[in-house]
Amino acid sequence: MGGADPDRTAQRYAPLQRTAPEDRRVSEKMLAQSLQALARDGFVSRVSHPVVPPFVEYSLTPMGEEVAGKVADLADWIELNLLRVMEARSSAQADPAATEGRHAVSGARRGGED
Repeated sequence: MGGADPDRTAQRYAPLQRTAPEDRRVSEKMLAQSLQALARDGFVSRVSHPVVPPFVEYSLTPMGEEVAGKVADLADWIELNLLRVMEARSSAQADPAATEGRHAVSGARRGGED
């Protein structure tokens, strides 16, 4: 759903909804709300064509392309480090006191937000 050429990369609502595996699809209402929020925030461009039946296309804006790259990088990192994350979670569940120091350091790094 991205790119500079809207004719080549724009997607209609129904095909966009079908891009997710069937067992992971969101409801029509949730997809519509998400697309509206993404358009409102400037990540997605929405073009509505005045025809019957309604014809609406969605595509990523330049800002949407930029953030999509960041999200892809994060997803790649998670895929590569999932075992480490799961091991850290297991350790924390086994010994909650051992993670107290980690939380204090991360909170200090973020300006005390924790």
